[in-house]
Amino acid sequence: MTGEADPTERQVHLATLRADRDIQAWFKDHRSTHTAEVQLQQLELFLRRTGTSPAELVALGRAQRKSPEVKDRGLSQLVQKWVDSERKAGRPDSYIATNWAAVRSWLKFNEAAPQWAPKLRIRRGTTLGNETVPNPQELGRIVSVLNSRDRVIGLCMAHSGLRPGVLGNRYETSGLRLRDLPDLDIRRLEFRVVPFRVAVPADLSKSGSEYLTFGSSEAAAAITGYLTERRHRKEVLSPDSALVRSEPKTSFNHRREFLSEKSIGTQLRKGMAKVCPKGRRWRAYVLRSYFSSQMESAERAGKTTRTFREAMMGHTTDIEFAYHLGKKLSPEKVEEMRAAYRRAEPFLLVAPGSSRATSNAEAYRVVLSAWYTDAEIGKIDIEDPAVVIEAIRKGAAKGAPASTPKFQIVPEADLQRYIDDGWAPKMPVNGSKFVVERA
Repeated sequence: MTGEADPTERQVHLATLRADRDIQAWFKDHRSTHTAEVQLQQLELFLRRTGTSPAELVALGRAQRKSPEVKDRGLSQLVQKWVDSERKAGRPDSYIATNWAAVRSWLKFNEAAPQWAPKLRIRRGTTLGNETVPNPQELGRIVSVLNSRDRVIGLCMAHSGLRPGVLGNRYETSGLRLRDLPDLDIRRLEFRVVPFRVAVPADLSKSGSEYLTFGSSEAAAAITGYLTERRHRKEVLSPDSALVRSEPKTSFNHRREFLSEKSIGTQLRKGMAKVCPKGRRWRAYVLRSYFSSQMESAERAGKTTRTFREAMMGHTTDIEFAYHLGKKLSPEKVEEMRAAYRRAEPFLLVAPGSSRATSNAEAYRVVLSAWYTDAEIGKIDIEDPAVVIEAIRKGAAKGAPASTPKFQIVPEADLQRYIDDGWAPKMPVNGSKFVVERA
């Protein structure tokens, strides 16, 4: 077995594989470009660690297919040595199985896949056994500790069922744009109708087909608040602007606009860790599981249908989807889906029955930040106005000048006057008020 390569050597090896015509054909044979990329990297890992080439691996596979009774040499021996080496390095059998799937895919494409598989001891739940889907109250605690951008990401996953790769791809070159929210009035930064449409383009869909889902009133409040912040930072918003973007870095003359799928998961995981109950585990992807679970509950209550739920999650293998929702949707069908989502929305909301709960929580969080750190705010029940008022009173008593607060909540009618006096709008509250910040 060969040793680990440094990043440069790995990139050179990957580039060599990408230039191979047979590898290119195998790559294109995948339904999903994302899956193809992941499997290519897994195949590269196997080839590097075993010191073989793609052609040599295929030759070993074909030779063993001709003489399946020979199991102590050739491909069997190579794979067993690899399994032993991976285990010795501390890698679990579940990890080995995932890599083997990519190797077998390459062999199968070349009609060289063996009938056997390495004997692996995969214990279901060894890494996810303590992961449970959060309930609405727990989701409320999660979004309360996220910053405005990550709150948009979290609610888009939890309330629209989006994958992280829809909001930003792995290369930071694309992601959901404002034009993909057809109901958003970019000039006024408000939604014409809620629930609002989220049109996922084909190039961001795992299935390679565009699909339609919807966003909640809480997600709408989070998005408009976040976009208001960006406009205040002098960003010019257009239909091509990223829905969620990388933070400006003044130390670089050029920066990518989109986040990577990996960074999206990392940021969410850091925030979720602050409020995750002891003994449990939450990955970023659990927010998409939240959407599926809550919509299933709505389905059992007769508020929506399985077909609509699957369609909104981008699952295109269902036969009903192929015959109905997989086609160009008529305006009537769009409104039918919107109505189903609206009936199911109470199952998704952080505070069912209060469509502005998240907006209020955001506003309270901003005001409290004048006296408290993010960690301290995370311990305050910001969904209870009485608790928030008491926290503000205690914060002011600690020395923050009540006469010149950093943040205020003002009626929308007075917003222009505050802006003229040097205040900057931060986010809307209840659709009739705004949080403003002293510039």
